[in-house]
Amino acid sequence: MAKVGDALTPLEHALDFTLRDWWQPTKANYFGRISKELMSDALLDAGKVAQAASVLKMKKGDAAQLAEDELTASGWVPECLLPVADDTTSLQDADNSAAA
Repeated sequence: MAKVGDALTPLEHALDFTLRDWWQPTKANYFGRISKELMSDALLDAGKVAQAASVLKMKKGDAAQLAEDELTASGWVPECLLPVADDTTSLQDADNSAAA
C-alpha cells in the first residue's frame, strides 16, 4: 500500500527534506487526536516502556501531554510520515541480506 504523499518522495529526496526537522507531534496537533493505544505504541517505538503502560491508565488529555513530553526530544514521528527509502537503497539492502 502506498504512503500518503508518496508523490512527493522524489522532491523530498532532491531537497534532502526530513519531516522530523520541521514538525513535531504535540498534544494539540497529534496526540490529542489519537487513541491512548496509539500513544502507547508511539512510546514503545521510542523505547519508553514504563510510560507506554502509564498512558493506558490515564485520562486522554493527560496521556497526550505525557506522550508529547516524553517524545519531544526523541524525533519520533508517525510511521506514515517517515521518509520512504529510495528504490536503490531498498535493492541494495535486499542484496546484502541475500548475500549474508
